[in-house]
Amino acid sequence: MAPNPVTIKDIARIAGVSHTTVSRALRNHPAIAPKTVERIRAIAAAEKRAAGRGCARCCRFSKTCCSWSWS
Repeated sequence: MAPNPVTIKDIARIAGVSHTTVSRALRNHPAIAPKTVERIRAIAAAEKRAAGRGCARCCRFSKTCCSWSWS
C-alpha cells in the first residue's frame, strides 16, 4: 500500500510555520520571505510523498506558480 501523502499541515509542522504560510509559499505569495519559501520547498521536495500535491491547487486555477521542480 502507498504511504499517505504529506499535507500542508505536515510540512508546516516540520518547518515550524503555519499552514497558511506553507500555502502562500507554495503559491509564490509576495508576503512570504524568499528564505522561507526556499526552506518550505526544500522540505516539500524532501518528502517525496508531497510531489504533485502542492501544485494541484495552482494548476486547477491555471496559475503559473508551479513552474519550479519538486525534484
